[in-house]
Amino acid sequence: YSKTMKNALLFFAALVTSAVLAEWKISSEADDITDEVYYLIATDAAPVEASELACYTPSLCFKIRPQNLTAEGKMRYKCDAIISIDEAFTRGETEIITRFDRAKPTTQSWPTSTSRRAAFAPNGFAFMHSVAGATNLTVRFTTTLGHVRTIKFSVADFKAAMTEVVARYKKTAEKLPAAQ
Repeated sequence: YSKTMKNALLFFAALVTSAVLAEWKISSEADDITDEVYYLIATDAAPVEASELACYTPSLCFKIRPQNLTAEGKMRYKCDAIISIDEAFTRGETEIITRFDRAKPTTQSWPTSTSRRAAFAPNGFAFMHSVAGATNLTVRFTTTLGHVRTIKFSVADFKAAMTEVVARYKKTAEKLPAAQ
């Protein structure tokens, strides 16, 4: 690209940057078939309008599936990390750039849902731990229509939300056997 084209692309990307101040919501649901309980920790997905060209509702969600409690009382769990938007991601996998606070950005291919409205972190557990250690998360991706989107999430209170999930799980964990 020429220098002028690069500057134009950077200007356009700045126009569509959105800030989402995360107020974490916690809910729990039971699987209709297995009765296994899982927890959702999600940002408020309030509509954000950064410009006339970009009006969409981004959200960041973690699906926590507890497995059991260790003998020390720690919760073992599996985790999915999901970013969803009102536009469509590219089919199959989409390249997502993430940056926690002022750390070096990383680029990964994230699988997308069949509706292409959600993308899943390749390693939800590792992604969740990166979020827990950060104050801000910035993600950038290109939609199926070629729009470059940059979204900022305030993730400062994620540790408190995760602590609440563990507390809720421990209240019901006496029904489950402790891990060996």
